[in-house]
Amino acid sequence: MNHEIGDPAVNVTVEDVRDAFRRIGAKQGDVVMFHGSLSSMGTVDGGPTTIFDGVLAPTEPRGTVVMPSLWYDGSEERRDPSKFDVNTSPAYVGAMAEGMRLDPRSIRSNHWTHAVAAIGERAAELCA
Repeated sequence: MNHEIGDPAVNVTVEDVRDAFRRIGAKQGDVVMFHGSLSSMGTVDGGPTTIFDGVLAPTEPRGTVVMPSLWYDGSEERRDPSKFDVNTSPAYVGAMAEGMRLDPRSIRSNHWTHAVAAIGERAAELCA
């Protein structure tokens, strides 16, 4: 990588994300749980999917990526758990979390206050 993720003057690629997660020790079969801000990364070629693919790359095969996909934000309108729908209630914690929720590969846990979404080998287990 010839630049830092977060530099708005460059485009972040899947390879940049892959290399960054390799540097911090992500390896084959790992479960990586993280939260991040897409807007703080600069320009990300391909949007949130690029981030998920980049995090999964060093963990494949059998790796899994997990992110919070929280719906409950403390507001009055969301204090009723019956209003949460695992398939349609949006994540309020940013574009990346919402991107994970909407990714066709992801599974989301059915927890109205602390939902997570996951992609990969252990996604169903972690979201059960």
